Amino acid sequence: MLVGYVDSASSIVSGWAGNSEDAAEIVPLDIYVGGSHCLTIPCAHERPDLKSTFGNTKHGFICDISPFLIDGENEVEITYSGTRDILPNGKFKLNNIPEGAKCFGGLDGWLFLDNDYNQVMDQLNGTVVPDHGAVIRKLRNLRLRQKYCLSYGIPHISLIAPERGVLYPEKIDKDFYVTEARYAVELSRHSAQFGVDSLLYPVQELFESKQSFDVCWPNDTHLSEESLFLLYTLMMEATRTFAPVPRHALKEVADEITGDLGVKVRPIAMAKVKRLCHPDQAPKVVFSNQRQSLKVMSTATGRVTCTENSKAEYGSCVLFGTSSAHVMSKFLAMSFRKVIHVWSNDFDFDLVDIVRPDFACSVFTERMLSSGWEDVNFAAFNYETISAAMIRNMLKIAPGSGAASKDDEAMMRLVG
Repeated sequence: MLVGYVDSASSIVSGWAGNSEDAAEIVPLDIYVGGSHCLTIPCAHERPDLKSTFGNTKHGFICDISPFLIDGENEVEITYSGTRDILPNGKFKLNNIPEGAKCFGGLDGWLFLDNDYNQVMDQLNGTVVPDHGAVIRKLRNLRLRQKYCLSYGIPHISLIAPERGVLYPEKIDKDFYVTEARYAVELSRHSAQFGVDSLLYPVQELFESKQSFDVCWPNDTHLSEESLFLLYTLMMEATRTFAPVPRHALKEVADEITGDLGVKVRPIAMAKVKRLCHPDQAPKVVFSNQRQSLKVMSTATGRVTCTENSKAEYGSCVLFGTSSAHVMSKFLAMSFRKVIHVWSNDFDFDLVDIVRPDFACSVFTERMLSSGWEDVNFAAFNYETISAAMIRNMLKIAPGSGAASKDDEAMMRLVG
């Protein structure tokens, strides 16, 4: 009887196979890529761990199949030679990524960010470790945001959207280990010590949700919409003031997306997903400075968007954060009649002073916690990150003045 297992399902495949009725037999395997037979390999490598099973150690295999992979998705099958019987774990998908691309192919067709300026994989594997001084500065900054908002009676919540590699390490590699020495963990661990009682890092909640829905999508760096709705719910409940829109009020809509990672490979990696929408609401973007905003390092830093929804239950919300905040703003716009999203991890005290929102929140993408966003003060927004400071200038609002001209009606709606 032929037995075996594929230990490593990647561009370098490895594992073992043997005949339980003839321990001396060297079992050959066939490897197929995209349905085409590529090569036959013998299981004759040393595997000392198999001596107790077969009485000898010549039953291992290892093979580089990268020469047979095309750019994009590849389906691989490893079978006992002469049959189409697939070894356990011997059928899988690989994304072959050109060298130097800002992503790499994990297991089962998943893509992961790589070669990025945040060094996300080095953060996850422990090569890049948190700087203790930076952790303290960030916690003091979060405490400052919290205190400033509470001085106006405005609840403020900080939320860290977990990195998808933390939630699905098994999709990176079967043996990939995620270190606990990460900024998000350190911030969460020491938040109470620094008086930050409004910081959420809902890793455990998302881990538990993996049994119920897709927490992440295979071709996008962001969490799935079900996960974003969960984070929005936790954030609303943490205010002890606002109730989230109930999940049963939303309907699922099937969609197919390229994702921000899927567009980095050729052919483009598509994924079928489920989006969430409110059948009775249609929040409308009434202002966006995307065209006027200055591009810094080819990012969207500087964008300010205002969304209005007359059917929402609560008043206004100011949201700070980059892409994770952007995708979560969809759900906040179901609860608040006005949502102002400032695309920056920084915090604009003057904007909060002018708008006096009912709720303020800061949403961080975990991998970006290694970057510096803590240098803010009461006087003005950090002009080097070009964001609400530019909007205030367009509105003719002096920092701290609380007054604006009415030259531009569309702009006035931003602070309304």
